[in-house]
Amino acid sequence: LVVPNSASTDSRTELVPWDGRRGLVLCGSLAWPPNREGFRWFLSEVLPWLPPRPELPISVCSNSRIPKADLRRVREEGIELYINVHDIESIMAAHRVSAVPVFTGGGSRIRIPDALALGLRVVATTKGAEGQPAELVKSIVATDDPRHFAEEIRRASTSSAPNHHVM
Repeated sequence: LVVPNSASTDSRTELVPWDGRRGLVLCGSLAWPPNREGFRWFLSEVLPWLPPRPELPISVCSNSRIPKADLRRVREEGIELYINVHDIESIMAAHRVSAVPVFTGGGSRIRIPDALALGLRVVATTKGAEGQPAELVKSIVATDDPRHFAEEIRRASTSSAPNHHVM
């Protein structure tokens, strides 16, 4: 039995109006090596191409502590950190863009359908977008080039309207 990824905009999750949303969110367990690898790539290769905080607020949601090696950089960059949050959807719903920087591993990127269902624009690496149904792939910008990744985040964060992908 194969059950495809799906998302539900839970009635408890209040959708923030688009003009009240700001910035970028990355969600995933940083204890999982593929997520940690992608997060470190984001910090070292993509972040230098992005506008500084507070111009582009960045939030990270993880169900595990951030590795000490990365914590200093996160603090220096003004990135907001959410650890062991029970209602990730509410945090996601306050943002405009979800980034999925994954290069290795398998499994399901369940936060992509969640982000699309909440109206977020999604920028992912090609591996990060892998495994999504064709109807979702057309709503995801996928690139492995750090500068292009940053450009797409910037473009999506200044978009005048949410992603209108219907789940």
